Amino acid sequence: MLPLAPRSFPLAPSPRSSAPFHAGKGIMAIRCLAPSGIDALPLSLQAATFVSIFAGLGLGTALLSGPTFSAVERTLPKGWFSSWKKTWPLLGLVYVLAGVAHFTAKDAFLAIYPPLGTWGLWFLPGSAEFHVAWTGVAEVLGGSGLLLGGTIQALGREDLLPNSMKGVKYASALALFLLTLAVTPANIYMYTHGIP
Repeated sequence: MLPLAPRSFPLAPSPRSSAPFHAGKGIMAIRCLAPSGIDALPLSLQAATFVSIFAGLGLGTALLSGPTFSAVERTLPKGWFSSWKKTWPLLGLVYVLAGVAHFTAKDAFLAIYPPLGTWGLWFLPGSAEFHVAWTGVAEVLGGSGLLLGGTIQALGREDLLPNSMKGVKYASALALFLLTLAVTPANIYMYTHGIP
């Protein structure tokens, strides 16, 4: 186990990868190739791998949320499948806690933010700190909406919500889905570059 360094320091990129290695502030790390080996590939193959993973996740999500969910709903007893929406408050709480973690465990989230040039195609403007902060706030807000809307629905008290907030649960679920799309590159970076 590596000790924590009292300060951050620059790390050299791997000689086999032109993408720089990023360690969160205060994290001591040694650059080595990821177990996946993807970061050792030429940038064009890294880019193709990233696009393939992202597209595969999108296709899998579309198939799962469309035909697969419909087939499962048809095979289960009537009304049973819709009862999963009762878990939305719990899912909302998970998102709230994950959003808070963006600030309480900031270094871990900074470490998984892809640096400029990753895969030869990652050139998103803004610092890692900015992206970790806004996604944390978005998770807290979206999770809160899902928690509130889901809890009120589970209690059967939707009459407590003003008309302007009737769709808060669905709007929050959609926002969290879009947020998941936005942060998926960080999760792919964890895999392709072996970030713990």
